[in-house]
Amino acid sequence: MGRHEDQVEVHVVNRWTHADAAARAAQAVVTADIGKVSWQTDDSTLWWLGDTGPDWIQFAGGDQGDTGVQGDTGDQGDTGDDGDTGVSGPAGGYAFLYDFSTTITAPPASGEIRFNNATISSVTTVWIHDTDRDSNDLDLNLDQLANGDAIIIKSEVDADFATFDITANVDSGAYHTLTVTYVNNAGGFADGEDIVLSPSFQTGPQGDTGDQGPQGDTGDQGDTGPDGDTGDQGDTGIGVPANGEIFLTAAGGWPSTTNGCAPNSLNEYGTNDVDLWSLDFDQTTDEFAQFTVWMPEDWDGGTITAKFAWSAPSGSGDVIWGLQGQSYTNDDPLDATWGAAQTVTDTLLLAGDMHYSPTTAAITIAGSPAAGEVIQLRVFRDADTDDLTGDAQLLGIKVFYTRP
Repeated sequence: MGRHEDQVEVHVVNRWTHADAAARAAQAVVTADIGKVSWQTDDSTLWWLGDTGPDWIQFAGGDQGDTGVQGDTGDQGDTGDDGDTGVSGPAGGYAFLYDFSTTITAPPASGEIRFNNATISSVTTVWIHDTDRDSNDLDLNLDQLANGDAIIIKSEVDADFATFDITANVDSGAYHTLTVTYVNNAGGFADGEDIVLSPSFQTGPQGDTGDQGPQGDTGDQGDTGPDGDTGDQGDTGIGVPANGEIFLTAAGGWPSTTNGCAPNSLNEYGTNDVDLWSLDFDQTTDEFAQFTVWMPEDWDGGTITAKFAWSAPSGSGDVIWGLQGQSYTNDDPLDATWGAAQTVTDTLLLAGDMHYSPTTAAITIAGSPAAGEVIQLRVFRDADTDDLTGDAQLLGIKVFYTRP
C-alpha cells in the first residue's frame, strides 16, 4: 500500500480486487463495466477500465517510469472539433470498504469498524477487522499504519465523516487496534452503515534505485598531477602481548648444595589419586632451591617478577618466599654473584589447599642479561622471619618477563 502526504477522502462504488496483472487481464467485462476500478494487491496499484478490450489504465500506485527525451516542438495544428464527453473516472487514492458497528467494545466482526466511544470527539481507540466487507484480507495493508499517519472514515450514504491521527498500531490477531487522537468530524454513523476507510500517510517509501546506465568510453589519460600530502598513519595492528610468562614446576628444580631444602618429591593426594611435585622448606632454617632457565629470544633483558604456587601439609601463619637471579652471556664464569632478592608474604588459608602468592616487586637479574641467555634462579623461604608453623611446600613458580 503506497503512502500519500495529503489526506484523501475516497468513495468507491464499483470495484474489483485482483491478485495480479494476469487475474486482472482475465476479468470478463461488458460495456456496463466501463469506468469500474481494479485494486491489484501484489503491487498495490489501482486500474480504471477504459474499454471492453479490456483496456486497463493505471491511475494510482506502482513505480514511476523514466522520463523520456523531449522531442522537438512541432507546428501547431488546426483546432479540432470538440470530442464527446468521456466516461467519468473514479476518485483517486486508496479506500477500503467496511460496515460501521455502534458496539463500543472489541473485537469487531468481519467487515466491521468499531469505536471505543459513542461520542466521536471522545474516541481514543478504533478497531478494524483484517477482512473488509468484500471479504478481502487487508492484514498486510493495516500493518503499514503507524504513528503520525491518519485515517478518514466516510459514510457512503451521506457526507458524514470522522478524521483521526494515529499514535499506535497493534496487530490483535483477526483485527488491528489503533490508538488515535480525534481531529474533526461531521455527523456520525448508524449501526450497519456502509463506510469507506481511507488512510493518509506522512511520507511515502523511497522507490527502488533505477538501473545503472551503460559505461561511457574511456577518455584520454590526463597529465600526472602533483604528489598529494602524506596521509595519516593507520592504527597500530594487533600484535604480541607486551608481557610473557614462564612456569617452573617443582619437578624441574633441585635443592641447593648449601642450605638446601628437602629433595623434590612426588606427593600423592589419595582420595582422587592426584600427584604433585613439591620442594619442601623447613620452618626453622632459611633453605634454598634453584632452577635453570633459558630465556626466550623475545625477552627485553630487563627485570622480572614472580608468583609462587605453594601449599603446606599442616600448620598456620604466614610464609615468606624470596627469589633472586643471575645471567650468563657467552664466556661468563659460572660461579657468578646473585642479584638482589625480592620477597613476598602469603597466608596459609587451609592445609592441603593450593595457594597463589601475590606478585613480587621487580627483580633485577645480576650480570648482563639479554634476550636468549641462560639465567639461574634461586628461591628460598625466609624462615627466620615468617611465622608459618610447619614445612612450606613449593609447587611451582610463574616468572613474568617483558618483551621489547
